[in-house]
Amino acid sequence: MAVLPENPMAEPLVSVALATYNGEKYIREQLASIFAQTHQHLEVIIFDDGSTDGTLEILKEMAWNRHNLIIHANAPQAGVVQNFSRAIAAATGDYIALCDQDDVWLPGKIKETLTCLQELEKSSSKGTPALVFTDLKVVEENLKVIDASYWHHMGLNPEYNSLNRALVENVATGCTILLNKATKELALPIPKEALMHDVWLLLTASYFGQVKYLHEPTVLYRQHSYNAVGAQRKGLFRHLAFVLEKALKNNLQLLAGEIKQAEAFHLHHQNRLSLNPAHQRILEAFIALKEKGLLGRKRQLINYRFLRSSWKNNLSLLLRG
Repeated sequence: MAVLPENPMAEPLVSVALATYNGEKYIREQLASIFAQTHQHLEVIIFDDGSTDGTLEILKEMAWNRHNLIIHANAPQAGVVQNFSRAIAAATGDYIALCDQDDVWLPGKIKETLTCLQELEKSSSKGTPALVFTDLKVVEENLKVIDASYWHHMGLNPEYNSLNRALVENVATGCTILLNKATKELALPIPKEALMHDVWLLLTASYFGQVKYLHEPTVLYRQHSYNAVGAQRKGLFRHLAFVLEKALKNNLQLLAGEIKQAEAFHLHHQNRLSLNPAHQRILEAFIALKEKGLLGRKRQLINYRFLRSSWKNNLSLLLRG
């Protein structure tokens, strides 16, 4: 059982931004793990995306005696990115933790990431965007551990969180992220071109501020058939077959979504890009990939180190890029 502080209100307010859609099977367990956190000064902002199962009824039942559980019902099918964008916008805390509907948080998740984020803020000037993310344990529906490290499971390197790396690969899983208010204010509203809400937030913090990660898993990341984005791992031979099958197709397709996202980021921040000239050059070099021929693209990918964590993913990128 979590050991609670004597005066939770003396702690910083952390807003938990939770997007739901047809999540009745696991939402009770997820919320129970939030309310069992060692950091207790919380508000939970839930935006439901038009659930047709019993999700809303469960949420209302759990909220009736909790002033810090706030439920919003969207018009149906706003989509996961916009659902999260609205939840983050509604958050009133100094810090915002992102949450999926079907995982389980370990009891020290908020406290550990908050301590790390506050240390990061102390090393920066006031108002600097800052973001922290962590590893996860990949588990089955019954919470049996599949892999003690999501990063190992997916072949991800958390050190690859700089701007040039984040433009081609997201290593910051949303449900582990804690961000400060400065990151929120720069990132919102998240545009429709964003591939996912978490990578958009990572891009914002890596361009304008500070990013740090914790090796310790803070979430049990449940794998099941209804995950919006799952931990799908390809074996070596399956991956090579996939790469070779796709190698002859339009070699810009692989990066088309990432380039559109980068263009949207450029437009969103057009009046402040010059605050970091080095990062502006990196961003614009990435966008310029679409104007280059095959050899020019490959050269630019390597020169600016627009590379991913594993050699398998880089093989895919360079063969098709």
